Amino acid sequence: MRRLWSTCLVIVALPSCAIDHVAFRPREHVDAESPRGFPAASYALADDAGRKSEVRIWSAGVDRDGDGAIVRVGFEIENRFDEPVEISIPDTRVVDVDVSGGANAVVDTRPMIDGEPAAAADAVQVVELSFPLPSGIEPDDVRSFAVRWSVRGAVDFAEHTAFRREPSRYPDMYWHGGFYRGWAWRRPYPIFPAYCW
Repeated sequence: MRRLWSTCLVIVALPSCAIDHVAFRPREHVDAESPRGFPAASYALADDAGRKSEVRIWSAGVDRDGDGAIVRVGFEIENRFDEPVEISIPDTRVVDVDVSGGANAVVDTRPMIDGEPAAAADAVQVVELSFPLPSGIEPDDVRSFAVRWSVRGAVDFAEHTAFRREPSRYPDMYWHGGFYRGWAWRRPYPIFPAYCW
């Protein structure tokens, strides 16, 4: 018994873990995937001639970035029109960021861009955007967010896509900040507490 208590005291003395990545998925129209397999929401575009194209949007999650966090969002444009279609970067923003404590964070920075936001006629194009969150917000603080975005070119289209956290396999694992956040019971071994596992 004395040895068991000594082991428990050693475990309790460990520092709390930091969560470096939290997964998110769209809350609507989830009937597609990104090229890397993230669940994506798809939106149909149509021109006056009845030709159709599609835009798919997903999130690669919220990641730690130095002392802060970034929201990663991707778009895939499947352009079947005779003219280019472009994701309007100035009109694309992360909004309604719900963080722990009930506050809403305001993201007013321009995103970092990886890829080309415009798809040529009869082509498919992928672009990924990274939005830095305000200082002091960690990945595990973010509960939900939305992306306001628009398409310009052969058609004009605007949308507001909401995202929620992916449920954890271990629902108690990422409850709150600090020390309490790191503890969970790791199934199927309920007698062993998992800390930073």
